[in-house]
Amino acid sequence: MPPCTLNKFWLIFPIILLGVIQGQAQLTAGSVVGTVKDPTGALVANAQITIKSSSTSESHSTFSSGQGLFTFPVVAVGSYMFTASAKGFRTTAGEFTVELNTSRALNIQLQLGQAAETVQVSDSISQVETTSTQTSSRFTGPEILDLPTASVNVNNLALLTPNTADITTTGLNRAQVLQKVSSPVGGQSRR
Repeated sequence: MPPCTLNKFWLIFPIILLGVIQGQAQLTAGSVVGTVKDPTGALVANAQITIKSSSTSESHSTFSSGQGLFTFPVVAVGSYMFTASAKGFRTTAGEFTVELNTSRALNIQLQLGQAAETVQVSDSISQVETTSTQTSSRFTGPEILDLPTASVNVNNLALLTPNTADITTTGLNRAQVLQKVSSPVGGQSRR
């Protein structure tokens, strides 16, 4: 290779490598982890758990481990129906959702009875991320327009998300953080 072409290659190679790494870091799915317990809270081994996508009808099955644990490591984002069954227990069914880049906890409690009986479970409690430190929030267009921001740095909007900290705002109270977020570039706003 001529030296000029080799120099161009070494200039372009890091950019391509960075793009590949960022592409691999962006996930398009979530995961599901959970436990299967009996009415006393004891973990149930060898329970069959099946999840089925509400939109595509694609289904996946697994069995709980000896410790009553199960996992679906890669699950497409969306709404799902689940069933869980084990010998000597009623089949339990319910619904849940999987969100982008989150690990959904699905803790199932089986009821004693015949396997022909089904217990319907509704997902009425709010989802709390218990398996990861990642948090995410969505801002709609009107919410962004209504925010008191004079800064051109949209990354400052993340500071308005609960449980989010910026090392330059650590130790500040909420009013001070809001002042920092709503300050124009280059200094404080004048009143």
